[in-house]
Amino acid sequence: MGGLLRIQQMIPNTTLKEADLFALIRELDDFRPNKEGFTNALKVEYQMERKFVDDGAVGKFDGAETTNSALEQKVGSIGLLVVFNPTKTKMEFAQSARVIRDNISKPFDEIAWSDLPVLETNASIWKHLISGNAIGDILFELLEPSLNSFSARKSREDVNVTATQLLLALKIYKIRHDKLPDSLSELVPEFFPQVPIDDFDGKPFRYLPDKKLIYSLGPDLKDFGGEGRRKNSDNYNLPFKIEF
Repeated sequence: MGGLLRIQQMIPNTTLKEADLFALIRELDDFRPNKEGFTNALKVEYQMERKFVDDGAVGKFDGAETTNSALEQKVGSIGLLVVFNPTKTKMEFAQSARVIRDNISKPFDEIAWSDLPVLETNASIWKHLISGNAIGDILFELLEPSLNSFSARKSREDVNVTATQLLLALKIYKIRHDKLPDSLSELVPEFFPQVPIDDFDGKPFRYLPDKKLIYSLGPDLKDFGGEGRRKNSDNYNLPFKIEF
């Protein structure tokens, strides 16, 4: 990520020749997140979740102060009455990891989230007790979002690569024509076989030539016109300014 940011920062004032910029566009394909790397990272994450469950089975929740505090708030009042099935809980985490692994190559909005284990989030502790795996359900509810974040992380990294390539192509176009293109389709087929897609929704990257901006929808999957993160708002896109 840091390397991509440095490239983005150098583009406005670069003195590199067109051929060098064009070569850099091609080389950036190697920066794209690969399925093998993310699968290995997912395995590590899953093993950490398994260890947390195994530790919980013997009353240990070391190294997870925030989660431990939240867990204590939910189950502390009922003590030994809590039912915990570590095997069932690990199976739920395994199913979640398999869903993400099997969908890792898809755009974020095409992930089969409906295949994830379904729990009633924010249910009362008594409802969790009825399930027969109260602590397991609560652990899954508290920790499972860290597995979901893999897909968003992959898409965010892919978007950063795509945006950097687009900025380089736009720079070359600006050098040649002394203006920006009216549409990203003008970069096809010389720079790209098709308009690069936004890995969050699988649709063409957004481009606002008047605002000198390209942007991704981001994990919200809503179009806010390229507006980035704002104070007191959880809704935002991932914008990249065209500063040349």
